[in-house]
Amino acid sequence: MLNRALCVRKRLEKFVRDHKPENKATYRPKDERLSDRDWAYIERLYTALQAFETTTEQSEGFKPLLSDWFISLHMLMHHLHEWKVDALEVQGDSALATTLVASWNKLEKYYKLVDQTPVYYAAILLHPALKTQKLQELWNTNETKPWIEPTIELVRQMWQRHYKPINQRIATTHLRLDDGSEESFAKRLARAKRQCLEAPATTKDAFEEYLSIDEESHGKDFDVISWWQQRQHVYPGLAQMAFDVFAIPLMSDDNERSFSSGRDMVTYRRTRLQGDIIEACQCLKSWFGDIEVVFDDKEAIDKDMDTVDEPILVE
Repeated sequence: MLNRALCVRKRLEKFVRDHKPENKATYRPKDERLSDRDWAYIERLYTALQAFETTTEQSEGFKPLLSDWFISLHMLMHHLHEWKVDALEVQGDSALATTLVASWNKLEKYYKLVDQTPVYYAAILLHPALKTQKLQELWNTNETKPWIEPTIELVRQMWQRHYKPINQRIATTHLRLDDGSEESFAKRLARAKRQCLEAPATTKDAFEEYLSIDEESHGKDFDVISWWQQRQHVYPGLAQMAFDVFAIPLMSDDNERSFSSGRDMVTYRRTRLQGDIIEACQCLKSWFGDIEVVFDDKEAIDKDMDTVDEPILVE
C-alpha cells in the first residue's frame, strides 16, 4: 500500500487539490491532505519495512533451512536497530523511532524463546558451512560472546539425550576365516563374530569430532541433506539428527494450504471419504500437482496454448 501510494503521489495530490465535494458531503479530502513531512515519513517507513518483505520472500518454499530462520531474525533485529538510531538521531522522527522500537521488542521476544528450542541452534551447528564460526560471527561483541558456549551446550545435551545412542557403533575387527587352524568353518565364523561383539566401542564423541573440523566452503546450490547422506556411515547418529532438524520447514504456508485443500476436498457429497484416502490425495497433489513449466520462446508458449497462427492464404 505504501509503495503504491509513493508511485502515484502526484495523482493523489492532484485528486485532493482538484476534488470538489458536494455541499452536503461530510467528507472533504482537503482536510486530510498529506504534507511533505508526511510523505517523507511514508517513504522512510516503506524503506524500513522492505526488510520484512525480503525476509518473508526468502523464507518461502522448500529450499530455506531452519538455520536460515535464526540468521534472518538476527539480521532483521540489527536492521531495525540501525533504522531506529537513524530515525531518532539523524531524521529526528520520534514517531518512526517509536514504531521501530515496538517492532524490535516483538522480535526480541522470539529471539529469547529460541533458547527453549535449541533445534534452531542445532540447524546452524549441523550445517557444514556454518558451524560454530557462524555463531561467533553473529555474536561478536563483548556482551554476546559469552552466549556461544551455553548455546553449544544446549545442542550438545540434545545430541547426548536423543541421538548419541544411535552413534554408538561397536568396533568391528577384521574377519579372518582362514587362519591356518584345523577348526571347521562354522567354528571360525562363530569365533570371529564373538570377537566383534566383545570388542570395545569407540570412545570418540562424534559431535565433538564434527565441530573440531573447520567449516567447509560451498556454493549457492549446496545441498546439506546430500552432504549428510554421504557421511551417515561415518556419523550415523549425527546424520539422523541433521535429517530430523533440516526436515522441519522454515515456513508453514504450505501446511496451511494443505489444510485448506483438504477442507475443500471433503464436501457434503464426499462424506464417505476415509482418512487414508484424503491423506493419499493430498500427498499426491502436493508431490505431482503443481508442476512448473518453463518456456524458452514464444513458439513453445503458443504451441502449449494452442494459439499458433495459421498461415493466411491470399487468392
